Amino acid sequence: MFTIISSIIIIVLFFILRELFCWYWKINERITHHTETNNLLKDLINLLSNNTELNEINRDPKVINEELTIKINNNEFMTFEELLIFVKKMELGGILLNETNLQFIVSKYGLTNIKVLKDLISATLIN
Repeated sequence: MFTIISSIIIIVLFFILRELFCWYWKINERITHHTETNNLLKDLINLLSNNTELNEINRDPKVINEELTIKINNNEFMTFEELLIFVKKMELGGILLNETNLQFIVSKYGLTNIKVLKDLISATLIN
């Protein structure tokens, strides 16, 4: 009989002390923050997987640079800013412009040199 009562007391003490320790070290709060972070990351993954422009950037860099050259030749970008935004998104996706495209953009848009173009790309803000 004594062992049953002592077992019940130990179990009750365990749950009470567990709550106290979790409160003291803010473990429950951390779990809440981690769950919230995971939900936000899932939302971000869904957003990125639905964004066709960003999916396009995950392809082969050579192909993307060739397609960019064709788009610039065909004047598919309405403004120079649109081109800068597209190139900035490429860079954020880990794809850098090849030397040919850098020279092509500099000459087509009348920039003085590649450094000016790179400065404009780095200063470009994406909505």
